Amino acid sequence: MGIRAFDPISTFGAVPPSAEARTSARVTGTAPSAEIAAPVSTQARWLREPLLHFLLLGALLYGATRLFAASPSDVEIVIDTPRVARLAKLYELQTGTAPDAAQRERLVQSFLREEMVYREARKHRLDEGDEMVRRRLVQKMEFLQAAASTTEPSDNELRALLAADPGRFAAPARVTFEHRYFSPDKLGSGGARDAARAALATTEGGAGPAGSPSPLQSHIAAQSREEVALAFGQRPIVDAVFSATPGVWAGPVESGFGWHLIRVIEVSPAAPPSFEQARPALLDAWRQEARRREDAAWIAGLQRHYRVVRADRGTAQQ
Repeated sequence: MGIRAFDPISTFGAVPPSAEARTSARVTGTAPSAEIAAPVSTQARWLREPLLHFLLLGALLYGATRLFAASPSDVEIVIDTPRVARLAKLYELQTGTAPDAAQRERLVQSFLREEMVYREARKHRLDEGDEMVRRRLVQKMEFLQAAASTTEPSDNELRALLAADPGRFAAPARVTFEHRYFSPDKLGSGGARDAARAALATTEGGAGPAGSPSPLQSHIAAQSREEVALAFGQRPIVDAVFSATPGVWAGPVESGFGWHLIRVIEVSPAAPPSFEQARPALLDAWRQEARRREDAAWIAGLQRHYRVVRADRGTAQQ
């Protein structure tokens, strides 16, 4: 490597013009020689300094490393005592028995595998665009919102609700009856209906006609309309047992199973309940209405943070 000659201009910057040169310039009216360069600012010298470039590049690389490097929480999976207890409790709920030490360790290893795969899936953004994941997150938010409500009604509020709509909380009408079943399995629907008519014609007094073996009990006690429909299906038999004359065999009427002859024993009409009888239903109704109002207010609050663009209508909603 050769030895470079000392150059005061390149080392210290331009040399200011001497007093003689300045005097000559004033006398002759000419500018100093062009060979004498204008002074170079300190800022300009620093911007050309290689050391500065090196430091800036190093700072940029360090910042990028810090920005994109995984945080400790991304690479560290902590298995603590509460976590193991939750895994054991879930196992016990599913199997009915508490896990032993070996089973606990298998539960932990299964959780570790699942957690690692889950985190890798999140890194690949596999949770985005998944309708099941989206719906589950929505349900969890709705659950948290509902759980945050701690307001409970007073008895006066419940009494006012009962007074405003007593029929809504009335005890339903109930019927007690017996029936005879005629199966369409061998005779078909029409044949079973005809067999029921023939049996009704031979019925005398309170003696019950013969029928097919029934999938339901022959004596049905104190059932509401909803309960009868649940047992027999939403068919004509539901209306028939609440409108038939008590003590008389009638029919045939169809159910979800086939055809029946029925005899109503007793009908208890709907009656307004006492406050104490209606209290559970009143409390449920009040809570449902309160949750509806709270949910509407919550959604209205969320809407203030979003600008909805209806591209299908060419409009925007603030």
